[in-house]
Amino acid sequence: MKKNVKILSAVLLSIGLMAFSYGFMYEEPQCNTVASDEKEVVEVDFFYDLGPRYDPITKQFLNEVIRVTEFNTPEENQRIVTLKSTELIFIENDKQTNIRFKGESEMLTEAQLAFLHSAQYSSCFLVRTEFYSQNPVTGEAEFNYYSPHLTVVPEKQAVYKAGKEKLLAYFAKNNKENTLNLDEKKLRPAKLYFTVDKTGQITNVKLDRTSGYADIDDTMIDLLTHLEGEWEAAENEKGEKVDQELAISFGMLGC
Repeated sequence: MKKNVKILSAVLLSIGLMAFSYGFMYEEPQCNTVASDEKEVVEVDFFYDLGPRYDPITKQFLNEVIRVTEFNTPEENQRIVTLKSTELIFIENDKQTNIRFKGESEMLTEAQLAFLHSAQYSSCFLVRTEFYSQNPVTGEAEFNYYSPHLTVVPEKQAVYKAGKEKLLAYFAKNNKENTLNLDEKKLRPAKLYFTVDKTGQITNVKLDRTSGYADIDDTMIDLLTHLEGEWEAAENEKGEKVDQELAISFGMLGC
């Protein structure tokens, strides 16, 4: 009788252990999940920058330059074996115009020099230098050209007193909600132009290129228009306050 009781107790104990193990193995996991109807937040690389329209060049430099090669880097000039032609082309609204002055040597012509000396602040132009270089492999002559795009800037450019980094951080922080879940195929490089006048005030705010998203464009215009903080106005070579046009680039990295 005692033997049967022991056997029955052992069977009941085994069943109890199996039931406990079964319950432990299939216990509902306790974790945080995202509801199926919620969209995943995706951030894209969104670019911000501040500066002139193109590479900056001062009026003082334009008044002193006499050779077209002075617009190039030393590395670029080393590639020139035979200079073919030069051309200065005035740019308006990012488009090349028919205001052009050609030359055939390294020395700038009188017409080219007159154009450079008369250039106003914030005006833009390109310097096209056509030349032949030597192919490093074949040794044969190859046609090449340089065409730097330049913007005339004051000797002392306008600056945001709190610093460029804080200005760009201000745009990034207050525009962040609009820059989530963007379609990279739709996003484009955008430019917002404005003028810092002689008194350090922002004027002439205008969108030149859209980012592809109207809400982002509108927010950027509003943020710039209501920007707090002070600007230090630009100055010419005489130390006189002058207006300067600047651009906020945003959206996709590009030209």
